[in-house]
Amino acid sequence: MDQGQTMSPGGPTSTAPIGFPALANGEAIPRLAATMIKEGMDFVADRLRADSRTIDEMRCCGNIMDLAALQQRWFAEATQDYSDAATRLFEHAMELASTTLPETTAEPPAAEPPAPPRASRAPRAPDQPVAAE
Repeated sequence: MDQGQTMSPGGPTSTAPIGFPALANGEAIPRLAATMIKEGMDFVADRLRADSRTIDEMRCCGNIMDLAALQQRWFAEATQDYSDAATRLFEHAMELASTTLPETTAEPPAAEPPAPPRASRAPRAPDQPVAAE
């Protein structure tokens, strides 16, 4: 076994330079994390540009109806942009999870049977002492 590797049940895995064990696919984690960060930053930059254009268009509105139509268009576009960005980030997160987490092949544990119902008791009269259970 080379320096920088440790044995695990599935075979050797890479380690960080200071000797901590790392996942065998450790290179994928920073790459996917950087992709997610870039995706988020690009989204914010695109939205800021779109919002700035909308504000410029608002200044040129001649009446309240034009302003309302512009606001409606802006809201629809922003909603679609947020939805698209969330979908892309979710896809990257799923890719990250699939490269870092082992697949589960075990069957889930069987559900426990429900507890039997407790015997009902007659209500205690206020002058009766509480019985120890």
